[in-house]
Amino acid sequence: MLVGGVVGGLSVEVDESARGKSRGLDPGQGPYLLVRHLLDAAAMGLFLWDCYLSDGQRRCIAARLRMPGDLGRARLFGSAA
Repeated sequence: MLVGGVVGGLSVEVDESARGKSRGLDPGQGPYLLVRHLLDAAAMGLFLWDCYLSDGQRRCIAARLRMPGDLGRARLFGSAA
């Protein structure tokens, strides 16, 4: 099933037919949608970047992503990696 919307002024469609994990979840809820799993993983990556990593760790990750002078951009790409 495609679900549409507007994000940042762009029209976006998300395919909700791809299923993610189901093991360990409430059987009455059905499998977890892949798109929701990906959003949860990205949110957790951003949380870890903001609240857990030291400045030195952030700079190291940014350097490995070849973005040493742009921690904000590295934050987004690092959380998705």
